[in-house]
Amino acid sequence: MSLADHLLGMVLFAGTTGSALIAGVLLMRRRLAHLSGAEAVVAAAMLGIALVTAVHMLPGLLGVLSQVSALVCGLAVLAAVALFVKPAPAAIQPSRAPVPPSGRASWAIAAIGAGAASVWALSAAWAGTVIPSTGLDTLTHHLPNVGKWVQDGTMWRVDQFVPLLANGNYPQGGDVVTLAALLPWENDAFVRLVDFPLVALAAVAIYAAAVEIGAPRATAVLFAALLASMPVVVDPAYQGTMTDPLFMAGFGAGILFLLRAWRTRAGSDLLLAGISLGLGFGSKWYGITAALAVIVIYAGACLLTRRPFVRPALIVGFATLGVGGFWLVRNWVESSNPFNPVPVKVGGLTIFDAPRDFVRECAGFTISDYLTDGAVLRDYVWPAYREFFALPGLVLALGVLAAVVLALRRPRSGPVLALALLTFVLAAIYTVTPYTALGLEGMPIAIDANTRYLLPAFVSAAMVAPWLVGRLGRGRVVGEAVALVALADGIRRGFDLERSLVVKVGLLVVLALALVWLVRSYVLPRLGVRTRRAALAGAVVIGLVAVTAVGHVRQRDFNDARYFDMEAPVAYIAKNAQEGQRVGLAGIWGVRALGPAWPSFGLRLGNEVEFIGPTVDGQLREYPTKAEFDRAVRAGVYDLVLAGSGGAAPSCPYPAGPHDRARAWARELGYEPVVESEFLTLYRAPG
Repeated sequence: MSLADHLLGMVLFAGTTGSALIAGVLLMRRRLAHLSGAEAVVAAAMLGIALVTAVHMLPGLLGVLSQVSALVCGLAVLAAVALFVKPAPAAIQPSRAPVPPSGRASWAIAAIGAGAASVWALSAAWAGTVIPSTGLDTLTHHLPNVGKWVQDGTMWRVDQFVPLLANGNYPQGGDVVTLAALLPWENDAFVRLVDFPLVALAAVAIYAAAVEIGAPRATAVLFAALLASMPVVVDPAYQGTMTDPLFMAGFGAGILFLLRAWRTRAGSDLLLAGISLGLGFGSKWYGITAALAVIVIYAGACLLTRRPFVRPALIVGFATLGVGGFWLVRNWVESSNPFNPVPVKVGGLTIFDAPRDFVRECAGFTISDYLTDGAVLRDYVWPAYREFFALPGLVLALGVLAAVVLALRRPRSGPVLALALLTFVLAAIYTVTPYTALGLEGMPIAIDANTRYLLPAFVSAAMVAPWLVGRLGRGRVVGEAVALVALADGIRRGFDLERSLVVKVGLLVVLALALVWLVRSYVLPRLGVRTRRAALAGAVVIGLVAVTAVGHVRQRDFNDARYFDMEAPVAYIAKNAQEGQRVGLAGIWGVRALGPAWPSFGLRLGNEVEFIGPTVDGQLREYPTKAEFDRAVRAGVYDLVLAGSGGAAPSCPYPAGPHDRARAWARELGYEPVVESEFLTLYRAPG
């Protein structure tokens, strides 16, 4: 991008997303003035993210999504909040029970752990500003779906780029947040920065929830950092543009405000809980089951304690559906089934039908399928868990189990037991969730990719474990030291960064903190009010100029080599076919060829990309005959055809025949091979 394009994108981003986030802060300060500290930060962030989602979805639902329409919505939301939302009197609420004091040793351990996790995360975020997203899901559906929204201006669509799957039917609320970072530039240079603040927000929510149930503050900080350092968190957050971090932030915040609502019985806390859960509900399929589990357990706790439960359940439930439920409606309209590709049956009666799921039949095994298979547990499950859960996962699991034993002996430990029960329920749901043991029968080679389906259980576990450690008496520092060692193991396994980069970032963080301390302690006290305001304004201006300048340099480096190192056919498109091309994808390239769909869109979404295949009962398939393929290619007038093979297992009962036919058929149509790799061939239209 040129400097002018970059500056225009910065203005659009500030006017759209910046306005929505500021509106969230204003809402919090005017209507929720009783909140403070971490709770206020989480509330403002949840409201801001919900508004960011709204200002992009509204024009997308009306079919007029564009840079201008999103900007208008963002400015309108900010103006409406500023003009019409009046301050509410601060509510007097029951105070929280005092938490155990932390002590210097605990704070020192927490500072080391949180500092290390932050430095490695900042280093990964910085490295990601020049490295394009490479995750298979990112390239196969997350970014391509966003690209189609931008190109066609509507979210009433189900786009699919791989046959027999249903990625286009996923809840895509997290992709809307990605859209906010892509639309202003119509380029993906900054999308990898989205997940870093979301992981940090999830950590803040976990800290606040742990303190709410009585954990010492330092211990809560340490365990929040522990979760953020787990490889299962690090991998989706920093290796590609994934939506799991938004789920974590929304889910953690939802639990936080439900815990507050248990104490305060305030409708505002229930509403915040519903909004937060809705963001998670609308971002992942496992977000739906996780939100339902939370609401059911909360309602059950109300029943057991003879509290009213209808009103809380309705407030939280309707807010959750209101924020995250659109994607089910979209699926119903576009695919005739809100939960496509899963059929919905009640008492033997089919309410919503779905096409035969060939992939799930062949490879969609669950962990529960192998619970008694020692060989699979030894050769596949344990290695995946060791790498992706590592010591942090073990510490959190043991912490929850021990917390249950201790809580049963202590009065007023209901919230702790409820969170522990939630953890066990979510873990049980994980074991029966399809694709948790992804792979052919007896060979679940892709278990590691879907270990993130257990994230909901680890989020709640990270709230419970610090409560336990805080009650170990003299053994508390020992427990915190163990957690610090586990955190180091998570960093070692989760981050793949050059040490020199981490050292540089660490030094910059230390210098920045020292500068802030000096200014606050020695400079500001010597300045008058007007001078302080002028200095603050000057610092903001300097900061914005610096961010803009650095952003321009980084996006230039990013785009100058964007996807040049991928497989030869994809790299060719990245170097030579950035705009004005109609690109047809064909064949099944699966996991063996890193997803070519997103790079085929071009640098600034200048190419039209679609899969060459029919949609049968809501399911994308390959054409079974050469004649049908020929007609589709001629009708599509494709400039380029990117044909793949080798992605499907021969033993799977797929509806089409051999998966290398697309290459032969393209040649017979007169398409000329341009460049070829083992699993992909790029063809150019004849003439």
